[in-house]
Amino acid sequence: MLTNAQVFINKRIFSDPNFAHAQVTFASYHFFVTHITLHIMSTPSLNVFERRQLGLLDLFPLASSMCLSVVLQNTSLQHCSVPFYQTVRVLLTPITAALNFFLYRQGIPWQAAAMLVPTCAGVGLMAYYDTKKAGGGQSQTTTVGATFALAGVVASAIYTVWVGRYQKKLDTSSIQLLHQQSLFGAVLLLFCIPFIDKLPHHSDVPFDRWIAIVLSGTCAVIINVSSFNIIGHAGAVSATVVGHGKTVCIVVLGWFIGGKAVNHGSIAGIAVAIAGILA
Repeated sequence: MLTNAQVFINKRIFSDPNFAHAQVTFASYHFFVTHITLHIMSTPSLNVFERRQLGLLDLFPLASSMCLSVVLQNTSLQHCSVPFYQTVRVLLTPITAALNFFLYRQGIPWQAAAMLVPTCAGVGLMAYYDTKKAGGGQSQTTTVGATFALAGVVASAIYTVWVGRYQKKLDTSSIQLLHQQSLFGAVLLLFCIPFIDKLPHHSDVPFDRWIAIVLSGTCAVIINVSSFNIIGHAGAVSATVVGHGKTVCIVVLGWFIGGKAVNHGSIAGIAVAIAGILA
């Protein structure tokens, strides 16, 4: 449910013209909040876990893929409807499975692989009808948004596969890896902000938007920690399937909150995609 909340909170924030070009800043903010929270948890007084020092060169590929994944997701959310954004994320499962097989020869049962076909078909159906202009009106999702969404899924798949691999390679726990990687990712993005983002003056931001920003950071911490734990204990493909449990809620809530008419094609695409994941 926290993931559901973060999607809608971020959508609301990026719909504000003040934050229309602040995706990199938000990604860096989420990583900093995650690192600070984990740093506090690892202090001697709390001792939730023991800190590990990891080399920057060892973390660079993983941190870079994490940064790219989050920035692309934030950017696509600005240009996409929430149902389209979340439904495209269903593709994370087949792409992750494919990367696991081609890169590490780690396959899944053929019955499970067969169910990825309707999953992809459902996403394609949803994408077609959600980007199509209905009755001459404005499309809910732009071509740019769809491109960023698909690129974000590929980046997320690479990142998801690498999390488990780096955990074994560096002989570290999931929370220790996230503690080190989140700081590196946050600092890495700081160098990009002056060249990419356009930040508003603090006086132009209403109070309720600041509350949304705090809530977004809180959700990000919990989601990052839980995602790393799932990948570490259940594996990359299983983690993506578990994450799709939120898809139905987000899509339905997105249509309900948006108050927009939903055509039968979009509903059929959702149904086929979710049926494939459940199967």
